[in-house]
Parts: sequence; structure tokens; C-alpha cells
Amino acid sequence: MENTTNYASRPLWHWIIAYAIIAVIVYGLVYYIIALKKNGNAPVPANQSPAQTLQGTVIGANNLPVNSVVVTISKNGFSPKSVTIKKGQTVVWKNEDASSAHTVTSDNNNGPMSPELKKNSTYSDTFMEAGTYHYHCKLHPEMKGTVTVTE
Repeated sequence: MENTTNYASRPLWHWIIAYAIIAVIVYGLVYYIIALKKNGNAPVPANQSPAQTLQGTVIGANNLPVNSVVVTISKNGFSPKSVTIKKGQTVVWKNEDASSAHTVTSDNNNGPMSPELKKNSTYSDTFMEAGTYHYHCKLHPEMKGTVTVTE
């Protein structure tokens, strides 16, 4: 005897429950993606090199890396504008500007490359090579800063 199922003969409440479950799953995924973007935890942009992807990280405001230096971002610029760190140290940029998003964008693509940082979002980069790294805000090019890494 062949086992066939006639889906049209299923009771209406089966279909309602199935659609409700699907709707909850879809809503949850959309909410999760939106929450990630609002909290500044969006994936690293595709225009970064693999080394930057491994080093550059968007992190929560209370989860600062050990031995890090904090640079505050506001409409007045980066503060301090210039920092000097040792090789292997981390710089954390925190956007405290209530009115605008900002970025930390390397002048020559060999340094930090953050996504847009909304208010209270942070971005960190660990510098593994000595040198001077100039950066700016892509949205406000007059905002500039420098990280000097020593041995």
C-alpha cells in the first residue's frame, strides 16, 4: 500500500502554527542582525585586508583589551590626536559624539580601518609592526590622527 499525504486536507490550525513558527524565526533573525549593527558589532568591512580583519575589531565599550590606549572621538576630532605605543599594544577608539557617526580610516590602507562607529561604539586595532600610522575620519576628512609604534 502506498503512503501518500494530501496536504490540502490538513486542518487549518496546522497551517497557522507552521506559519507562526516561520514568522518567529524570520523575525528573530532580522532583530538579531539589526541589533548587531546598532551596537557597532557589524562584521568587518570587505575592503579590509586579512591582516586588518584579524587585528581590527569592533568591541563593546566595557570590554577594553588589556594594555590598551584609548582615543576618544568627538566632533572636535580625535583626542589625543597622536599616541605612541609599543609593538603589540592595542589602540581603542571610542565615539563619544552624540550627533554623528565617525570612522577610523588609514591614510594608506596599512593601518586601522573601522566601519562607521555610532555613539558609544568602539573599535580597536593591535599594532604588530613598528612605524607611524596616519588615519582620518572618512566622513569628516579634517579629523586626523597618528599612531606611532615603537619597538
